[in-house]
Formats: sequence, structure tokens, C-alpha cells
Amino acid sequence: MLESKTPKIINSIELEKAEISLLENNIIEILIKEYALIEVIDVKKFQEAKRALNGNKKHCVLFVTPKTGIITKEARELSASLEANENAIAKAIISSNLGMRIIINFFISYNRPDVLHKAFESRQDGIDWLIKIQGQ
Repeated sequence: MLESKTPKIINSIELEKAEISLLENNIIEILIKEYALIEVIDVKKFQEAKRALNGNKKHCVLFVTPKTGIITKEARELSASLEANENAIAKAIISSNLGMRIIINFFISYNRPDVLHKAFESRQDGIDWLIKIQGQ
């Protein structure tokens, strides 16, 4: 069994509603701030930050949800689109809340994103999965 390793942060961009970080292993972490209301404009800002950090390189996304926050229907739909997943290999969505993970799994089933998505309870489980996906 492989030993879990937490990738180091290479660079970060602080936005109003999220912190976007480039981690080792070409992982982009999107850490949503508590009580954030995520709208379409925010999803577009996340994409700009990803490009600023990683250019047009292939990458995986570690999307960490807050304990309390809201994403609009339009922002959810954009998040599932090719535009929002440009150059992404896979996306791990992290939530410590079981109810939220159920909603995330529904989102994945209903919106059928073009990029592989999976929900996890722990950040480390998501990182391990993304590293495994990259190795395939």
C-alpha cells in the first residue's frame, strides 16, 4: 500500500470567496470560505486563478467545501461544464458533512460532468485518489 503524502503548496491566490492553491503533483486546490455564496462570476474567477497558477497544463482539482455555504444553480451547472473543467483530469470534492456528500453525489449523477468527479469526507482521501488517477 502506498504511503499517503500531503502535497506542498507551491503558490496561492486569495480571492474574496476562496483560496486557490497550486499544490505539488499538479493539483489545484479550491478552498471555499465559510458562508460563501458562490455565483457564476465566482466560478469564472476560480478558472482565471487556476490559469494564472498553472497555465494550460493538465491538472487535478481538489475542491474543498465549507461547513456552511451556498452555490447557485447556475454556478453548479457551470461547475459541471467543459469550460470550468478545462485541462482538468479529475475533481475530488471534499465535505465533512454527510448530507452535503449526498447532495454532491446527486450533483455528479444529475449533471454528469465531462471530467471524473468523486466526493470524499477527508482531504487526504481526495488527494490520494487524485494522485492515483494521475498515475493511470
